[in-house]
Amino acid sequence: MWNALNLRVGKLVTREAFNISRHMCLTHLVNGLFGPYDCRYGLTRAVPYYAMATQRYMYEYGVKREDMAHLPVVLRENAVLNPRAQFREPITVEDVLNSKPVCPPLNLLDCCPVSEGGAAIIISDQNTAKDLGRDDCYIAGIGEAHDPTSFFPVYQSVTEIPSLRGATREALKQAQVELKDVDVAEVYGPFSGTELMVYEELGFYEKGKAAEAVVEGRTKISGDTPINPSGGRLSLGHPPYVTPLAEIYEIVAQLRGEAGRRQVQDAETGLVHAEHGMMNGNMVVIIKRR
Repeated sequence: MWNALNLRVGKLVTREAFNISRHMCLTHLVNGLFGPYDCRYGLTRAVPYYAMATQRYMYEYGVKREDMAHLPVVLRENAVLNPRAQFREPITVEDVLNSKPVCPPLNLLDCCPVSEGGAAIIISDQNTAKDLGRDDCYIAGIGEAHDPTSFFPVYQSVTEIPSLRGATREALKQAQVELKDVDVAEVYGPFSGTELMVYEELGFYEKGKAAEAVVEGRTKISGDTPINPSGGRLSLGHPPYVTPLAEIYEIVAQLRGEAGRRQVQDAETGLVHAEHGMMNGNMVVIIKRR
């Protein structure tokens, strides 16, 4: 994506980005995330870490388990409208609460699948985009920030994501917009509690208030802050190396008015959030319709 910022109008330059994810790739990725300190306490995979962070988040901010269970339901409602989604059967709050326990407080329907999939994007200069005969979108701002990779010896709080806040500030500054100008967002949320924290760290809601917003319908496609109209990681699916490109695809489709039944009305500015590690590195991209 950095290449997009270096393109010059009038040059016939087109760059492609694509990725394919399969389960075998994930093993190598995960094995490199954890140090000896973390492993002593059983934190050898993402689920225990995110579950612990969710426990603490619920305790600190009084988030109710029943309210958190609304998030997978809303994401599934979006996925029902998305022919590319992995899961398209409607679910209820009761389904979430009664699904198989994985790692308290997370149940099966609170957790993303490990998916296989692929995605591709094309980045070109403005003249080339016009020749394609499609409504073009452009990258208005990019923000990137990192926290230490080895989590617990240095983290002050498992419910805070400082690098996400920093990346968001930088992206908005470059794009010369405010968060209230964002019409639609695709964000990384591998677990229900984590996705709520991401909403808040991005600045859409105050700490501890995202679950209430979801219950009130504010994050739905018809809401005042449509987030993850694709179905998100919980329902669209999560092929790890592909997810950022899939998020970009969804936002561009929304800005072009090509999202079909899940279309957000009059979307002109979109936000994409991607991460690596376990939220210790974050990137936020602002994309606008020209």
